[in-house]
Order: sequence, then structure tokens, then C-alpha cells
Amino acid sequence: MNIILKKATESDIEPIYKLYSKYFGNKINLELFKKIYVNYWKTDEDYFGYVLYDDKTAVAFCGYIFYKKILNGKEEKFCNFGGWVVEKEYRKEYKTEVLKPLFKLAEEGYTLIGLSPTPGAYRVEKQLGFKDLEKGKIKFIFNPLKYFLKSNKAIKLYSSDPMISNSIKNEQIRKIHNDHLVFKGIERLLIKINNEEIYLLYIPFTKKKMLKMMEVLYVSDSSLFFDNLELICSSFFKNKGIFGFRMESRFVPETINSDKNFIPYITPHIYLSNRLKPSEIDILYTERFLVYHLGE
Repeated sequence: MNIILKKATESDIEPIYKLYSKYFGNKINLELFKKIYVNYWKTDEDYFGYVLYDDKTAVAFCGYIFYKKILNGKEEKFCNFGGWVVEKEYRKEYKTEVLKPLFKLAEEGYTLIGLSPTPGAYRVEKQLGFKDLEKGKIKFIFNPLKYFLKSNKAIKLYSSDPMISNSIKNEQIRKIHNDHLVFKGIERLLIKINNEEIYLLYIPFTKKKMLKMMEVLYVSDSSLFFDNLELICSSFFKNKGIFGFRMESRFVPETINSDKNFIPYITPHIYLSNRLKPSEIDILYTERFLVYHLGE
């Protein structure tokens, strides 16, 4: 045996993919795998995770997706990790080798996010010190009669990409909008309330084959959104025929967070951060977009 742990770079793609596809199948083909992991967001880091080799055979891998965001007026560094896989014969001795470098990143100020742990991976990662980021979603169903009577003169909705681009004043929202235009199956919405802006990324879906709903992936200002919830819901219903939405629970105020409307995840999302709270961590610039919505 000749065991070597190294940073994963583009030259490692094919041996890593051979290991990855053995355990996860080929739903993600090699070309999409490259797009996801080879620095899609064009950050300063020159690697996309760690790979463990036995001679020339990849026997363990964890992918790291790096990105930066401005939060509270400061630049924050993130690492979204996923795709953790270890060859069966190596799990007893080397199970966590490709995860260990994450803790050095945490010491350097990175916020670490895991959005798709298997139940087994979740148990191990919790033992390593990761915390629960999100356990599920809250669903909201509108009462059309209640919201139809609400005045919506103070609110404006912009749903076409050209209208959004021409109407955005906030430069951070503009960057997020432009960075996510490429993704398939996602719709965008700009809400203006008394010249304050809220930006949504969402997936449309139907409930009971007839009710139009929104799966909210991102909301730029959850406090402003929920402070004006009735006005926004009324506008959604009148202008887009939308009867409700789902949103991850950490963005929903405790006062309207209801157990009966909670939809749990099979395994929670996890994170590790020295200074950010769960409500300050969203899923922008993560595998959630690259895996499920990246145009080929």
C-alpha cells in the first residue's frame, strides 16, 4: 500500500469520478462532475477537495466548493462540502481522512456547509463536531379570500429577467441575479415595497395538481419579507396565481413557525462556523444549484 492524501485538482478528475460513480451511480456524468467541482465560481482556491490515493487508485474523496459573499458589510468565505465517498476496504482506517482538512479551513475563517449528507455520513459528521443548520421547511398556504381583499398599491413585482435587471438598485442583489441566470428550472422575482428590495430565487410547482406554489431557494431579506407577509402574499395571488410557498425554517420567524406546517428533511443540513448564525447562511453558490440546475 502507498497511501497519499492530496488536494484534488483537475488532473484527478477521472480517478475520482471512477470512485464516485461506483457508489453514487452515473446520474451525474463526467462532464457535469467537472463543471460542479472544477472551480465553477472562479474563486482563488486552486483545488476542489481532497482525494486519498492508494498508489494510483482513488480510494476516498470529498468535494469542496468554495465561494465568497458579503454579509453584514464584511466578506465571508464559505466551503460547501459534499460527495464524500470512501472505498469499503479503507473505511475502518481512513474513513475521515478527506474530511480532516475542513477543520483547518474553519480555523482560517471559512464557514463550512454540508447540504446532502447520507444518514451514515450525518452521524459521523455530527461526531466530528458539525452542528445542524437546517432540519426542514415550513409551508404556507394562502387564504385567497383574505388576501384578495388586501390592497397592494405599495408593492411592485418584477418577474422577467430584463425587467429585474433594469429595476435592481442594490448591487449585491444584482450580482446574485446575474450569477444565477444560467441555472435551469429556477425562476426569479424582484419585490419592491416603498423602494426597499427583496429578491427571490424559487422553483414553481403544483400541489394537488392544481394549486400553484413556490419552493423558495433564496430570499435576500427575510425580515422585510415576513414583516410584509400579507401584502406580499396578496400580490403573489393576484399577480401570479400563487397559493403558497415553502421556505427553510431557519428564515421563518418563531412567531409564525408552526409544527403542523413543518416538512422535515431525511437528514439535516449541517454547518460549522466561528461567527455566523444559521439564519445568516443560505444555499447560494452551492451544490444545490450546480447539481440540480446547471445547464449542460
